[in-house]
Amino acid sequence: MACPVCKHPIAICRDGQGAARDLRIKMTGHYCYFWDGMYIPCAIRHVLAAYIEHEEYEATRQNMKIWDPVMVTREGIQFEVKFECTETAIKIYGPGWNDLNDTYAVSPGYVIHIYMPPSVFTFFVDIERDGIVQVPLPYIAMEGLSIEKRQCIDECIYTRGQRLEYPEMKRMIKCAFSFSRLPCCIFVHKLSTCDVEGGYLRIPKRVIHQIENKTGPLQGEGTLLLLDGRHTQMESTFKKTHDDRMVIHGGFRAYANTMRLNVDDVVAICFETDDDTSTMKVWITIIA
Repeated sequence: MACPVCKHPIAICRDGQGAARDLRIKMTGHYCYFWDGMYIPCAIRHVLAAYIEHEEYEATRQNMKIWDPVMVTREGIQFEVKFECTETAIKIYGPGWNDLNDTYAVSPGYVIHIYMPPSVFTFFVDIERDGIVQVPLPYIAMEGLSIEKRQCIDECIYTRGQRLEYPEMKRMIKCAFSFSRLPCCIFVHKLSTCDVEGGYLRIPKRVIHQIENKTGPLQGEGTLLLLDGRHTQMESTFKKTHDDRMVIHGGFRAYANTMRLNVDDVVAICFETDDDTSTMKVWITIIA
């Protein structure tokens, strides 16, 4: 049976959890989680109602404008939601609420934590599943990018088996465009013992083909510049193998030590060719 007021099962309606500034609400089936919004369980509705009343009073007392509430996740993503308050129920709804559920792929069984700090209508939220705080879907990290940059990220080549979550994708995007407006190739790779301790980095032929499709054929061997986060340049050498792969060797060991690269680090390796000097620039950033 569902509560006719808050739409939650009776057990949750009567046994909501939460302190004065912390609400914990479980998404349960079709009673609680649906496109129109979510009702606050009856047992803890008074906590949110008292908070809203207090914040409205403070805003009025300080001659502040009352705006729609904003839910902020730990990643700093903001969602503007709406509250519908009556004498018997409180509902959270609106496009921002829908976006929050889409961004974190919320489904029945998830738990939403709502923290209410002493600030006007700003709520901090965590989305939890099986005790683990969830992160946004990876593609959310590309919001705000131009079409060219989105395409560049979409063409990123991954080491077999690698899959990035939102935090890693965000770091990769940040590093990809920190040195260049648009690198010709981005390669996400999990470092092996040969890479770090052997002193040479093997680049797959898929990466080389993508680079050559945009910049033209690479020489059989030559020099390139390895960059780090402080814009320091270190000269290195490379050579192409008979199967069209590339090996970066001379100077790579010193670069790995400078960057403090370790075995099993997941790194984003970005490639760019300088049109003026025809020099290949490579920068590596640890993302996980």
